[in-house]
Amino acid sequence: MAVGGRRMARWLWVLLPFLAQAGVVAAVVLATQGGGSFVGLAALLSSVLALPLTALFNALAVRRQPPLHPLVLGARVLYTTLAYPVLLVIGAALAN
Repeated sequence: MAVGGRRMARWLWVLLPFLAQAGVVAAVVLATQGGGSFVGLAALLSSVLALPLTALFNALAVRRQPPLHPLVLGARVLYTTLAYPVLLVIGAALAN
């Protein structure tokens, strides 16, 4: 893979977690629809702040100098990405 291809592939560490988090938010909003609770609304409103912040943290990890080993980068992105969906699921479980 060319150098530019490696650089672009590293940015998938920012895009894919963002899409995964957006999918979890959509699932929580759809799962709590019509239940009379405000969990879906809270998930939607909190995602306005949480998704861009997570993408920013992941982008900073990708741009780090010297570059991180791919496994270290993957672990850091995974932990950063999973924090918000886990909190959403816990909040949805506690509200029901």
